[in-house]
Amino acid sequence: GGTATASSSAIVGNSVTVEGGYIGQGAVGGLAQANHTGDLKKNIFTLKGDSAVSMSFGAMALGGSGTVGGDSDEDGNHAIVAGGRASGGLYGGATMGTGKVSHNTVTISGGEIGPDGAFGGASVGTGAGDVTYNRVMIAGGKHEGSVYGGYTRGTGAVTHNTVTLTGGKFAAGGSGESHVYGGYAGGSGATTNNTVNLGDGTSATLAENTDYTALEIFGGNKATATGNTLNVNAKNVTVKSVNHFEKYHFKLNSATTFGDTMLTVADAGDFAGTGVDLNK
Repeated sequence: GGTATASSSAIVGNSVTVEGGYIGQGAVGGLAQANHTGDLKKNIFTLKGDSAVSMSFGAMALGGSGTVGGDSDEDGNHAIVAGGRASGGLYGGATMGTGKVSHNTVTISGGEIGPDGAFGGASVGTGAGDVTYNRVMIAGGKHEGSVYGGYTRGTGAVTHNTVTLTGGKFAAGGSGESHVYGGYAGGSGATTNNTVNLGDGTSATLAENTDYTALEIFGGNKATATGNTLNVNAKNVTVKSVNHFEKYHFKLNSATTFGDTMLTVADAGDFAGTGVDLNK
C-alpha cells in the first residue's frame, strides 16, 4: 500500500484492497522498514470477493520504535474482511520493533480466517512496547484459529483491548477447541482490563447460524484477571468455557423473558470451585 523513504516520516492513509486471485507473499496497507522511527496511522487492508491472501496487515512495522496506531481510534490502522480467505494471520496493526501498538481494529463480516487467526493489535517481536486499546469485531465468517484483541510475544503489557462477537462459526482446532482472548502476553506483561462482548447490545440474539460451541473465551491468558470483563449482551449464547474474567455483566432487555438462558458453558472454567462474584 505505502511506505516511507525517510525513517522518521509518518506512514499515513494508505490502503490495499484484494478482490480476486491469490497473494502468497502477504498484503499490507502501510509498511515500515526495520529502522523506522515514524508512526503508522490510518492504513487499511480490505479483503473481499473470491480472493485469498497469506499474511495481511492494516499496518506492519518490520522493526524500529514507531507507534503502530496512536492515541485515539482516529489514528488506528484497520483490517477488514468481507469475503475471501485470509490464511496466514490477519492483523489490524503489528510491529516487530519496540513501539506500542494501539487503537487498531479488525472487522470480519464474512469469508474465512485460517488457523493463524486474527489480531486487533500485535507485537510479534521481543520488544517491550505495550499493546492497548485494540479491537476485533466479528459478525460472520468461518474461523479456524484463535482471535486476539491484543497480543504480544515481548515483555509489554496487553491491556484495554476488546473482542466483540455477534456472529460467525468457530471450528474445533487440533486440540478440540478455538480460543478468543481479550489480551494475550507471551512474556512478563499483564493481561488486565480487557473486554469480551457476546453480542453488541443492538440485538437480543446473536446472528443466525452462529456457532460458538467449540469456543473457549479468556479475558487474558494470565491468571491475574483484574478488570477483565465479559459482557453477555444476547441470550441463548453457548460456548465451551469462559476464563480469567473478574467481572461478568448480563444485559437484559425487553426481549428477555422469564426462563430465558443468557449463557451456557460446557466446561466450568471460571464457574468452577467458588464460582464468580456477579456483584462486581
